[in-house]
Amino acid sequence: MKIVFFCFGTRGDVQPSCILASELKKRGHYCLIVGEIRIKYVVEKFELDFNSIDGDIVDLLNDDQKGDNSEIYSPQEYGSRFFEKRMELDKKNLGRLNQLYLSSIGMDLIIQSAVIPTEAQCVRDKLGIPFIALTLVPIFPTNEAPFLLFNIKNLHIPFINKLTHTLFNNKFAKLECKRVDHWRKELGLDSLKIDFFDNIRNNESYCKQIAAFDKVLLPNQKIPKDFKSHWNIVGFFFQKEINLNNIPEKLTNFFKDNNINEYTCKDDLPIVFGFGSMPISNKLLQDKIMSTLKYTINKLGKQTKWIILNNWSNFEPIENESSSSSSSSSNICQLNNVDHLWLYKYSSISITHGGVGSIASILKSAIPSIILPLYFDQPFWSKHINSMGVGIGLNGLKLKQNQLLDSIIKIKSNYQQFKNRCIEISSNLSNDSLEKAIKIIENN
Repeated sequence: MKIVFFCFGTRGDVQPSCILASELKKRGHYCLIVGEIRIKYVVEKFELDFNSIDGDIVDLLNDDQKGDNSEIYSPQEYGSRFFEKRMELDKKNLGRLNQLYLSSIGMDLIIQSAVIPTEAQCVRDKLGIPFIALTLVPIFPTNEAPFLLFNIKNLHIPFINKLTHTLFNNKFAKLECKRVDHWRKELGLDSLKIDFFDNIRNNESYCKQIAAFDKVLLPNQKIPKDFKSHWNIVGFFFQKEINLNNIPEKLTNFFKDNNINEYTCKDDLPIVFGFGSMPISNKLLQDKIMSTLKYTINKLGKQTKWIILNNWSNFEPIENESSSSSSSSSNICQLNNVDHLWLYKYSSISITHGGVGSIASILKSAIPSIILPLYFDQPFWSKHINSMGVGIGLNGLKLKQNQLLDSIIKIKSNYQQFKNRCIEISSNLSNDSLEKAIKIIENN
């Protein structure tokens, strides 16, 4: 089978598709990843074919957040800006959307991830190719919890919970119909009907669903009774093998210099700080977060080891002011990227923005965490980490100077309690998610 994957977003959005495509490739299927050039480095690590499309929605969003006096958007405002900027980008550059269409010619199946069911729908309408929706977060409508982008408390009132899903889905469908209307005309298609998203979600014969998240993220860590049977909750996707050649030499040297290995006491292992592929281009916000981090590092002293992951955030170099200038070793290792599943085996606490990829790795690795959410679904994960008892969720946009330090001290003071709960959650994660997903695909 020849399969094309439509992938937009951050590394956490793209990596599950790459893991799935890599396993399908081993079974003799041809897999092509199509997405923005920003994600090419992720795809290349899996030795998959890649077609790039024009434009970069992340850069467009960042332009709004640059400068000393730029506004710091709330999660809801940032989400609205995303849809506005995306519509602006696609209207100006129809070739961007056409590259998805051209990459699909001759393919047998489309698998779309993240926020691009509309593009998959349009290509299906033009070429007659079936598609499967790969969902990474629990966005299926249910009476048991509000839609995850609604930053409201679950009042456990079924009507209100279901209403939040309906409101979002209706707004999303209207915006998407408008966004792709000109492109559909170029393809010789009629305007998209407003119920297209309901068909994708609810009609099994129309579109199959693979939900690549675990039931531990659902209300009461169970599949809600009103979930449809074809919303296949298969679990997180993880690499079966980690290429140790991709582990930076700088990090292995840091471990050697500080005697960090598998025998080190768990709560003495380094603390990992990183916002993954979530760029923080607003200078006011980045300065605030970095000031809090530096304050925390200095308060904890040189005995606490740190690994700072820059990734797309481009953090400035960090040094511990309490360190002696004559010291031959540093308690801080700062680098760009490393496999989280490998790194977390040698870490005590993870401090992250709470993207879905980071959350999956945290839960799999059974490591206590501190979440500093900024935008999109991140506040949801922050609350969920709190409610599961596997970490502490804060507010990254309103972070106070002592909050990070106090949270680390709380986890360190109750480390075994947090660790035991992490192990319990990790042991309940699905171990055969890839096999389940591949079976659905091959039976399509």
